[in-house]
Amino acid sequence: MAPVRKTPDRLEQLYEIAQGLARTEDMEAAFRRAITIASHSLPLRAAVLSAAGSNDDAAKVAWTERSQEDAGAHDAATESLVLPLIVAHRAPVGVLTLELTGPLAETDEKFVHALTDQLAVALDRSLARQRNVARRVAAETSSDRYEALAAENARLYEEARKAIHVREQVLAIVSHDLRNPLSTIVMTANGMSDLGGREERRKSTPIATARIKRSADRMLRLIQDLLDFASIEAESLAVKCRPEDPRAIVLEALVGFQSVAREKDLTLVADADAQLPKAHCDRDRVLQVLANLVGNATKATEDGKEVTVRVRKRGGDLVFSVIDHGPGISEADVPHLFDRYWRGAAADYEGTGLGLAIARGIVCAHGGRIWAESELGRGATICFTIPTACHSSAMSSSPP
Repeated sequence: MAPVRKTPDRLEQLYEIAQGLARTEDMEAAFRRAITIASHSLPLRAAVLSAAGSNDDAAKVAWTERSQEDAGAHDAATESLVLPLIVAHRAPVGVLTLELTGPLAETDEKFVHALTDQLAVALDRSLARQRNVARRVAAETSSDRYEALAAENARLYEEARKAIHVREQVLAIVSHDLRNPLSTIVMTANGMSDLGGREERRKSTPIATARIKRSADRMLRLIQDLLDFASIEAESLAVKCRPEDPRAIVLEALVGFQSVAREKDLTLVADADAQLPKAHCDRDRVLQVLANLVGNATKATEDGKEVTVRVRKRGGDLVFSVIDHGPGISEADVPHLFDRYWRGAAADYEGTGLGLAIARGIVCAHGGRIWAESELGRGATICFTIPTACHSSAMSSSPP
């Protein structure tokens, strides 16, 4: 029997791959290193990276590895997975083809998509670098070649500076916010293993299990926030819109906060007319926005007060408003409320500073807008718009 290898941590793998792709200009070497790392936890037999618009084999980068155990099974059945490499709603910059020795689990699929996103950005950057080199060569005889090179270098430097800044912020969140729940899981598990008697274990197990579950859920939420934020930054966030009942969405969003409301003696109010038109939206994504806004509102609102979610029709849009009875937001803080990684100095609850930035990205992907109305001492109202289904149909059927 072949020895079982311990699967590396996926976040560590993605971080190591991202470092390799960012630090080298040799796309071939970076790709081979990335796939080698990924092969430690994926059933990979071979991988090919092809740049779009080229049939030249020289434009393709291939990776193949067969262990001693796989050598005799070379002719066994395999599965092929072809993934387009897409950046910022443009045509695919290339294609990643994977030859697998078995099916992928759900966690494997998420890891592969995250890997694909990183390779897409790296390949796009590599192709842009090649185009820049070609333009520089063509401009050698031009009188303004020095100015063009200086402007291009300044642009590339600014892009690199921004990319490094975003990466450092993401790594800071991963190292800080994920470390706390992970430490809770480890300490609780160690405590369970140290319990001697059966009766002690029986009494402590439900409490320890609940603590581990809360910490694991928090880690999953943080990871999903990072993935959503990365998609928004790459302008590749997918929304699948269809006609949806706005009142049903509001009621579903509030159901998830019933236990929190009971703990703080809060009243959750759904203020939505029964005759509202359908919303043209991705139900899950709008629920994600409402969950973030209602969650913030329940944290900010004083015990015994109420949190209201209101929906009104305004022109061709539906305006969703989440109203709290908290301390409010200062005039100086309102313009920064939806900035990434930003949290007001007065906020006294935990958070990554990504929630409202993600909410803005989701609303914008629907063609809507989001804003805040508040003053200190009088609570806050966060509003966002979603187009109605009838307005969206009229817009799509109108001539250009």
